[in-house]
Amino acid sequence: MRPICFLLFLIGNAYFTVFAQSISDIKDLDWETCMREATIGNPDLSIARAELEKSVFENRKAYANFVPQINAIGSFRRSENLLQNSTSNNTDPLVAAIRNNQNSTNNSGNNLNNQDPSVLRIGENTGPFDRFSIGLSADQNLFAGLKDVGELDRTSSIVRVNQKILEDTKLRVSFELSSAFSQTLYAQALMDLSKIIYDRRIMNRNMVKLRYEGGREHKGSYLLSEAAVGQAKFELEQAERLWQTNSAELFRVMGRDYNKPIRVIGALETPTPPNRPNMTKIAETHPQVQQEQARVKAAQAGINIADSQFYPSLGWNASVSQQDEKWLPNPRSYSIGVSVTYPLFAGGRDYYNSKIARKEMERTRHQLQKTKNQLTATLEQTFQNFITTSDNVAVLANFFEAAETRAKIARAQYSNGLLPFENWDIIESDLIQRQRSLLAGRRDAKIAEANWLRNSGQNLLP
Repeated sequence: MRPICFLLFLIGNAYFTVFAQSISDIKDLDWETCMREATIGNPDLSIARAELEKSVFENRKAYANFVPQINAIGSFRRSENLLQNSTSNNTDPLVAAIRNNQNSTNNSGNNLNNQDPSVLRIGENTGPFDRFSIGLSADQNLFAGLKDVGELDRTSSIVRVNQKILEDTKLRVSFELSSAFSQTLYAQALMDLSKIIYDRRIMNRNMVKLRYEGGREHKGSYLLSEAAVGQAKFELEQAERLWQTNSAELFRVMGRDYNKPIRVIGALETPTPPNRPNMTKIAETHPQVQQEQARVKAAQAGINIADSQFYPSLGWNASVSQQDEKWLPNPRSYSIGVSVTYPLFAGGRDYYNSKIARKEMERTRHQLQKTKNQLTATLEQTFQNFITTSDNVAVLANFFEAAETRAKIARAQYSNGLLPFENWDIIESDLIQRQRSLLAGRRDAKIAEANWLRNSGQNLLP
């Protein structure tokens, strides 16, 4: 007997140890912690920030077109005359002509030893000859048909676009985080409610079983109450799976790797809708509309860039170089000049580029108007849905209160034999349904609030 008791003790101790360990691995999170982690770890926010920083660098790069471009030049060259005198009668005509030219030069009284050593003399090996050269060159475009100004305006507009994209991404992540947090709260509350319902169904089954065994209830009622217990158990397990799914979604928005489900701290409180705002004014200040406005400005800059091909281009350049047989070489030459270029014909390319830029401008204007109209309609829908879901919570709460009172009376009547099983079961099922509906209504109201905040441009992230 003692070994069996000891074995049961070990099994029980191991079970509670594992259970306690699994509970300790689940760390509770509050709303402020979730917001901080999402602000730092959400991949969508990181992508938007990187895109913004890249556009800032592109804008800074555009300023390079307004300053001179300076280059340093250096070279080293070694050459050697390898042609020798030949006693062959089959002299190459070109070599013979060069020799005759050298002889005529000697006859005229010129001294070969005073010639530039870099001059090639046929018939003698002068040895290696070195040539060093260094220099600087600078050039700048003074006027490019406003192309440089247009490129600067275009990149500045793109920076503005990416700033608004980042703001809109924050709004979207804020909505996803609030929705995932509310869904996780709902799953936790649903688990607690499902456990209460499961216990209530077991208690009802036991009551029906006693009446069935006493001959005051038929077998069909007992089997139905037994099936209700099985359904309650299934719904409890389903609520646990929903909790795991919603926890994984919360982890995704926060930028965490999902390992185990998590419990969050909070309550599904019913939000209060604000007074009706000016939807058109809200739409004009929304990041989605403002980024379309910035795209219109970028398209205008694109027209300036395309039209710049029809204007002349003016620039200047200068260079100074030094060449000598030794290092460091002495100054030898410099140059400075101005150039003007005017494109006469490019096969229609510039003409069609201008047409394309103007059509892009037209498209962005229509897109801006479309975004305004869509956002205004969405604002109206989300505001009305926010009011509807919030008001619905009060209606559902009244139904739940009535169903709860009704269920208490029906339970007492059934236990005293004053109410048939069929009517009592209907009342019990109605109470359970009202409890679930009230909980889902509170969740829907929180999600509707988050959706309204997202579309009205109210960011919850720090």
